[in-house]
Amino acid sequence: MLLSRLAETMFWLGRYVERAEDLSRVIIAHEQLYLDMPKEASTWTPLVELCGAELPADRSSVLASPGRVADLLVRDADNPASIYRTLHNAKEDLRLSRPLLPKESWQVLNATCDLLEALRPMGSLTEVVRTLSRVVEHCQRLTGQIDGCMSRDEAYSFLQMGRMIERADVTLRVIVMLADVLTNRDRSKPFANVRWLGTLKYLAADHMFLRRYHARTEPAVAIRFLLFDPWFPRSVYRCLNEIEKELEVLPNSPEALEACRACHQAQSIVDAIREPETYATNGLSLVAALSSGLEKTYFYGSYGAEEMHL
Repeated sequence: MLLSRLAETMFWLGRYVERAEDLSRVIIAHEQLYLDMPKEASTWTPLVELCGAELPADRSSVLASPGRVADLLVRDADNPASIYRTLHNAKEDLRLSRPLLPKESWQVLNATCDLLEALRPMGSLTEVVRTLSRVVEHCQRLTGQIDGCMSRDEAYSFLQMGRMIERADVTLRVIVMLADVLTNRDRSKPFANVRWLGTLKYLAADHMFLRRYHARTEPAVAIRFLLFDPWFPRSVYRCLNEIEKELEVLPNSPEALEACRACHQAQSIVDAIREPETYATNGLSLVAALSSGLEKTYFYGSYGAEEMHL
């Protein structure tokens, strides 16, 4: 029997580690995508919106400075959406659930937090990208340790569901952010092909996409791959399948299972290809409802939940 408090910390540990890895990868891909493009072609606004960061009063001056944007998204301790805060929230959850996880997990997460502590304020984008690449590596190492050494019990189920909900959420947010690239509205704009090829890198999907579809670069094919592919581990379809599989072995899961299956039933390839932004926005609402359903079923009333988790 797993205490509700511990189930919640495992769920949010999974979400925070996945969020830190995914957002690090998105920032790296964004910087690499615009590296060889004119400065006016680069914009950080969609990235700030994707990360959910609140801009300070001098919004325009922040967006005009890549260094300040990187500080806001990566190392700002006052920004609840920054990668720094995300990793420290994960560290707190790991501290609370430490007996449930392999002991090496604590060492890896500590080292990951230290990477951002060592990052200089207003550092160069090269330095930021190098640090974030190491954050991705450390998060993957942590995930590998947990997958390789942790028993497949209730604690693991909540950790896995947290990871999959966060992964589906980030995939849908990237589709909303890059909706123009994934439709024909953007095809006539300068650097459309460069932006198109860089799109899949936001989700580490470029290699697997090319392996499966070779040289096909139609937006409809990419949308189908990111949303509905049953084998790609970051597709929304695969994430929902993993959540459903974990719910089937947990007690008191009928309502949560129903919410998960509602997300599945709402999936329509035709609607997604026709209006990817609208479809992904609706998908985000369904995933949020699924997360809320899980919290209400298993965590409701846990001490400190409203203060700790975002």
